[in-house]
Amino acid sequence: MEIIYAQAGAEKNEYEGKLDVTHYKVPSYNEIKLIERELNKIILEGRKKNKFYLLRNEAEEKYGFTIYQGGFIPQTKLRIVEIENTDVEACLGTHLDNTLEIGLVKIKSVEKIADGLIRFRFVAGDRVIEEFEDYEEKILDIKNKYNIDINNLNNYIEKISKERDEYNKKLNIILEEYIKNNIKDGKLYVETNLYVSDRIKYILKYKDLINDINLKCKDGIINLKEGEKKVDKFYKKKVN
Repeated sequence: MEIIYAQAGAEKNEYEGKLDVTHYKVPSYNEIKLIERELNKIILEGRKKNKFYLLRNEAEEKYGFTIYQGGFIPQTKLRIVEIENTDVEACLGTHLDNTLEIGLVKIKSVEKIADGLIRFRFVAGDRVIEEFEDYEEKILDIKNKYNIDINNLNNYIEKISKERDEYNKKLNIILEEYIKNNIKDGKLYVETNLYVSDRIKYILKYKDLINDINLKCKDGIINLKEGEKKVDKFYKKKVN
């Protein structure tokens, strides 16, 4: 996978780091894992970080303007930070002497924060272990709370999904019967605590039987005369 990007900002504290890069899309889960593996591979190779000074024109001529990815530096003499066979930038910040000193890196999340701008949140060193322990604690809490065998978590989720589908089928039958049984002589006058979206498809199903309607829902009133939104021959009027 080829990733073409440019650094657009970075922030680090004792808990996590943030790296903003320009890119046209958020990488997929598999791409993120690939980035993470490649990153840790470079770190574990123990590449040296060389720090030296060059005059601005010399640095630009030798490395190009990508040395300013971390931000423009106004000095005429630039501090250059070079990771062997990896990257070169002008930077006045604190740096280690070898990538091995970083320890493992774990990408926590990747999100789009603006058009063409992607943010990576990550942890490194001992924080990777702390993050793992935090996830482990959450998993154990779920296991104990719901008496779940974590090794069979997929089966448990599949079971819940099937139960939810069955529940929704039964609920749909009940909702449809409720609408159908309350149409009296072409009129539907009822009040409910459900939302319009929960009722409208059943109303549309029996629309030919409805000559007048005043259905009060949690988020609006369905009628045949007025409203902010029209669906078929019905109107939805907001509730004040």
